[in-house]
Amino acid sequence: IHRYAIGDRDALKLNADGSLDIRVQHDAPSDTSNWLPAPAGGFNLSLRMYWPEDAVLRGQWSPPAVQVFSR
Repeated sequence: IHRYAIGDRDALKLNADGSLDIRVQHDAPSDTSNWLPAPAGGFNLSLRMYWPEDAVLRGQWSPPAVQVFSR
């Protein structure tokens, strides 16, 4: 799908509670709207934040932990 990043301009599907799940994996899921393709082997995952709020800068907010699901 030639996608190398996911951002606020992408047409992502939110969960019913307003949260967002992003699938970072090699094999395409059945719904690819929130999929970020990854290589078959190891890779580095980065979160880039532009103009973060004070809570981030003071260390009072952290992104949710990455959850690993096995097939």
